[in-house]
Amino acid sequence: MAGYRLIDAYLHDLAVSLRWHRDADDIVAETDDHLRCAVERRVGEALDADAAQRDVLGRFGDPALVARAFASTRSGRLALPTRSTRDASVLAYISAGLWIAFPGVWHLGGWLYDLLGDDGPADEVGSPAQLALMGVIAMTLLGAAGTLFATTLALRERHGGFGLPGMVGIAATGLGTAAALFGWFFIGWGSLLIAGTALVAIDLWPRGIAPKRAVVTTGAGLAIGGLAWGVLRFIEVGSPDQFGEYLIANAVGLTVGPVVLAIGLVGIGRWLAHEEPIELPDVTQLIPA
Repeated sequence: MAGYRLIDAYLHDLAVSLRWHRDADDIVAETDDHLRCAVERRVGEALDADAAQRDVLGRFGDPALVARAFASTRSGRLALPTRSTRDASVLAYISAGLWIAFPGVWHLGGWLYDLLGDDGPADEVGSPAQLALMGVIAMTLLGAAGTLFATTLALRERHGGFGLPGMVGIAATGLGTAAALFGWFFIGWGSLLIAGTALVAIDLWPRGIAPKRAVVTTGAGLAIGGLAWGVLRFIEVGSPDQFGEYLIANAVGLTVGPVVLAIGLVGIGRWLAHEEPIELPDVTQLIPA
């Protein structure tokens, strides 16, 4: 209905307060229809247009208060983009880069380890050069896992908290990060990170806030690598080395999983980086005393 300037101004403020919400246009459109119908009823009760609008808008509530209602979670926290969640996009990008670098560092390090040989006493783990290579591999892995863990914490903040699957996923990711100190024990840290990323993705999926393609890719990345490793190991592709390891299975699993995970993290990082931080006022400031 033309001429309802107070409603138009209210809807503009509501759209600004809800600009972070993926369904903001639909919410504003539905609110528009509701408010105009309510005003028409009030006008039919002999109120003039401005008085009817003030009455209806006063009952409906401040736009920022309405936005808080859409952002509220069961935990009582707000699921909103903030400056810290936007800045966390850098962590997602760094983690993606390190996960992509990790297979190369792993394979190159293994080749150089064999090439350098053991120039120390027989009871040493390896030569100083070999130990330095192992340190580089471990630090790359630790950096990749650590920034993945930090990104997971940022996702928890962005979603206003996690449920039980997400919290267990955070714990598993943290333990996997600690286990990454022992880089060659890939079954240990790999299993923990597979479980952690999958559980976080399971928690995120029904919320519909993060882009679902990135959520699925991030949650399934390491699991895909683990599955590839398990299949190749089961059918015994290639010949085992002196330690009984099937190097082809190891190479495929430790390449496919991290690369797929990195693709998902790039999607998460892009999403976080493009969200505009929102600072809604405290609810106590919006309710008249």
